[in-house]
Amino acid sequence: DVSKHFVYSGGHLLVRLTNQGGMSFHWEYEGKGENARCVHTWGDGGVMEYFIRYGKGYTHIRNGENAETEYYYGKDKLIYKIVDANGGITRHQYNSFQELEVTVNPEGYTRKTAYNEFGQPVRITDENGEDTFLDYDGNRNLVSLYTPGGKRLSWDYDGQDRVVSRTTPGGETVKYTYEGGVLRTITDGQGRVYTLTFNDRYDLELLQFPNGLFRRWEYDGRGRLVQAVDVKGNVTRYAYDRADNLIRLEEPDGNVHRFEYDAMGNMIHASDNIREVRFTYGALGVLKSREQDRHWITFGYNSELQLRRIGNEAGDNYFFELDGLGQVVTETGFDG
Repeated sequence: DVSKHFVYSGGHLLVRLTNQGGMSFHWEYEGKGENARCVHTWGDGGVMEYFIRYGKGYTHIRNGENAETEYYYGKDKLIYKIVDANGGITRHQYNSFQELEVTVNPEGYTRKTAYNEFGQPVRITDENGEDTFLDYDGNRNLVSLYTPGGKRLSWDYDGQDRVVSRTTPGGETVKYTYEGGVLRTITDGQGRVYTLTFNDRYDLELLQFPNGLFRRWEYDGRGRLVQAVDVKGNVTRYAYDRADNLIRLEEPDGNVHRFEYDAMGNMIHASDNIREVRFTYGALGVLKSREQDRHWITFGYNSELQLRRIGNEAGDNYFFELDGLGQVVTETGFDG
């Protein structure tokens, strides 16, 4: 069963979602109807838990690790200040079109963006005070970009706004042609031509190299790759389950890889003619263990699903202490 189940309250408020793996996520609200606001959300076992408090012009959020973040906004509902779990303050400033112009990070560094009349960035000043400039044509296609180091990248387009050439900072120009609405050739800076052929589903079927060699690909009715042929004629074959997970890969030398998955699409078993590996997972697909040749590695997480521990087959553990932002502040090795 790979279905999801949703439960609502009051006709439109989502209060529980149960995913394919049987894990549920929950929501609690204050108020009713259109004025209802979420005040508490969590996953089974306290995973990804958040408590939300609303004030005039701000929202306060506390997670399951007791890390607190506050968001401040004006009458326009745009966030102008964020106070993070470490006490750091990020500030935002907007123009009259509500486009983000200035960001000042907790360290005091500033990033600025200037826009044209269409809302496209034309000048970006990074935290080091260095500028990137962008230019556009009348159809709002990006035609040039100047890096802080003075390098220039440029693009040319056809009447359908498709890229027909691209010039790199090193001065090399790559050209593109199209046929039937799809890319047909790529000519590199040395004049070498690569030819591409697509099927009617726009899947790449053939790539011909400048020296006449080619690679081929075949697909099933659902657009999944089932066979690939390299320039030497070697064939690799692929097979899938009903959920489109790759379950079998046969290499040209006859080595066969097999894969198994859980209801969430996480790979739980992989094997070939030589080795075999098994995996287990926790909430939202975080890796809990890996076993190969009777050797286990385990992984432990906090309620935010941030890695806190790595364990080896001897039972020794490597620990990570995190700050309120989930950044590592202390490591304790296997030897303590």
